[in-house]
Amino acid sequence: MKRYDGGTKVNGGYYLSLESWEVSAIDEAGGTLPDGPGERFVQVPRPVLIMVTPVVGGAFVLSLPFIGVGLALHELGKRVLVRKKKLVKQS
Repeated sequence: MKRYDGGTKVNGGYYLSLESWEVSAIDEAGGTLPDGPGERFVQVPRPVLIMVTPVVGGAFVLSLPFIGVGLALHELGKRVLVRKKKLVKQS
């Protein structure tokens, strides 16, 4: 697969950013890829994009509850540590 730097003039199609995992759609007439610090792009064929998108979306939906529980436990742990530090300072 050929890689393109951000800001490069390219033919029409779909380009996946290797840094942010965002897909940029370029008109059939061609255009310029979004420019960003160190942005690298790979052209993705439309059939591959159509097959991969639901898989990535499904993985996100399945992992979302675990992310939510992890964030809640992280916040709870921070609050417990802050309270513990206050108790240690008071004694």
